Amino acid sequence: MTLQDLGSLGEFIAAIATLVTLVYLAAQIRQNTNSVRSATSASISDALSRGTETLSSDPELTRIWFLGSEKYESLTDEEERRFQVYLLTYLRRLENAFYQKERGLVDPDHWQTTERFLANIMSQPGVLHYWKRSKSRYSDRFQRFVEDHISDSCSA
Repeated sequence: MTLQDLGSLGEFIAAIATLVTLVYLAAQIRQNTNSVRSATSASISDALSRGTETLSSDPELTRIWFLGSEKYESLTDEEERRFQVYLLTYLRRLENAFYQKERGLVDPDHWQTTERFLANIMSQPGVLHYWKRSKSRYSDRFQRFVEDHISDSCSA
């Protein structure tokens, strides 16, 4: 075997080693992406669940929520403020979920249920009233996304 043959063999072995390394790295990246998606979905679920727990653990807030959702105009000034603060917090959580979804960090099945939940909330007359008055508190992209859901849920 000549020195040139040994050099060619070395290049061939190096190319195979590089290919094996690339395959390994691709598998690691895929595994990491799945882990990040799983953690992000769990974080979103946790945040939305905390909002529901807050509502269910406070009977007065629960009353305000259901009254405000259906008959916003019948809320007292104090009730209206509590309704707005609760809704602001909850919609911020949904806005965060929206951005994580846009970055590809939310499992598509999990996003589908979150999207349906948002559409359901936005179909409530009191929530629509709040939204029309307060949507400027949210980013333009989220506003457009929500507006699409408002028109979808109102036409369904």
